[in-house]
Amino acid sequence: MNLEDFYRGRGEDYPVIIGRFMGNENLLKKFVKNFPDDPTYGRLCEAMEAKDWPQVEMSAHTLKG
Repeated sequence: MNLEDFYRGRGEDYPVIIGRFMGNENLLKKFVKNFPDDPTYGRLCEAMEAKDWPQVEMSAHTLKG
């Protein structure tokens, strides 16, 4: 499965997503592969489970860099 199929399968707008990465799919792949190893991603998941919306916002903002 490629990234476009992955995002479309989740109902996401792939052209918008890839546009955020200046059309560079290799850059998008790099970020997607690194998310699970980033401690901020773990904090984001925990905050979402706890419905701690301020922490979700902060973690998501930090994760996107």
